[in-house]
Amino acid sequence: MKILYFSPLENACTYFRCTLPARHLKLQNLADTRIVHTVAKEYFDWADIVVIQRSVGELMEKVAKYCKLVGKKVVYELDDNIFCYPDSVEYVKSDLQEQTISAIKILRQCHAVTATTQGIADTVKELVDIPVYVLSNYLDFNDLKGLDVQSRRSSEGGNFFIGWAGGHYHVQDLTLIESALMAVMKRYPDVQAIFYGDCPKKLLEVFPQRVFYQPWTGLEDFYLQMSIFRFDIGLAPLFGTEFAKSRSPLRLLQYATLGIPTIGSNCGEYGRMLGNGMPGILAEDGEWVDKLSWAIEHPEERKAMAEKAKEYVRDNYGIAKNVHKWMEVYETI
Repeated sequence: MKILYFSPLENACTYFRCTLPARHLKLQNLADTRIVHTVAKEYFDWADIVVIQRSVGELMEKVAKYCKLVGKKVVYELDDNIFCYPDSVEYVKSDLQEQTISAIKILRQCHAVTATTQGIADTVKELVDIPVYVLSNYLDFNDLKGLDVQSRRSSEGGNFFIGWAGGHYHVQDLTLIESALMAVMKRYPDVQAIFYGDCPKKLLEVFPQRVFYQPWTGLEDFYLQMSIFRFDIGLAPLFGTEFAKSRSPLRLLQYATLGIPTIGSNCGEYGRMLGNGMPGILAEDGEWVDKLSWAIEHPEERKAMAEKAKEYVRDNYGIAKNVHKWMEVYETI
């Protein structure tokens, strides 16, 4: 089987949803795969299955229609619930409306959809009558080779680092922990905060000497940066919008495989993962101060939690062990 992944961008979405499955399908001799970022007829003519990764616009509508007309199976791949963007300063409503209309037009030309979470799948099923398959995000542990990625241990003394790492569009999520972090930093003078990708502005203004902010530098640098930061606790807040409830728990997986104990919102996929499998601390919206304080004051419990979470992710969320799920979906389509 020949599988073509098309994504106009070379970003984290493309990496987890196209690059990793394409790489491991080929490594395990399950399929011949290619990833392309530009439109060319010969690419699509080569494939048996064309996977369009969350692209929208008139050109993509034409690509999907062409592939379907010439007998290719067309799959739309979604890693966000693009039909339920939140009411936030991060999103321009007029642009989102156009994207939604375009995405629905493309979906009508597709034979199936693959999605990261059940929340996305449920939304798509309300819009179009085509099969939707949930394929979770997985990690390639080869990305961590050669890096010392264990978190710091409180026995080393000195400062204690609480951290958050992520890409764009998390302003609402970070509002959940801003006041809690200020309270915790006032209570514990040795606590410092590290933000990689975004940062609450007020926290940075109040504690300029104890908050370190590193703008996002790209997925290729993620594990290297994290091996330098070495959080003692990883934060995973999730604002309770329909969009957020459909987010993949990728942040939890990344923290865990780095040996970082996690405190996450009891919301959406975060709540499901931390409540049903991966060891971690669940926090309701008003519980962040208490949960952070407990984690700071219980180093042995925190360490044990991190080790068990790392083992859980290694056992269940490696792409090499799970890429057959992609193949099963493609064979069904």
